[in-house]
Amino acid sequence: ANGFATVAWPAFVVAVVTGMWNIFEVDMANAATEYHMTLGVKFLLVIAAGGSAYAHSRAQTARVRGITGGVGAVASLVVLFLGVLMSNPS
Repeated sequence: ANGFATVAWPAFVVAVVTGMWNIFEVDMANAATEYHMTLGVKFLLVIAAGGSAYAHSRAQTARVRGITGGVGAVASLVVLFLGVLMSNPS
């Protein structure tokens, strides 16, 4: 797990930075309200995924590790889904 963390945390930072970069590439004035809502939810879930991953790495009990791992996994999958949803305009 510690070896994975040396790769995962820098990758998480790169994902956050490129996500913020993409915000500036989208013409927000002409973007639909649904896009703004999806972006906001995705941003909150990225924070939840990162926070739960951090809590998971610091957890002292198996119960807390399980809960934070589950929350992080679900939040990450929803973030992935929202990213795909945002890349395919309807």
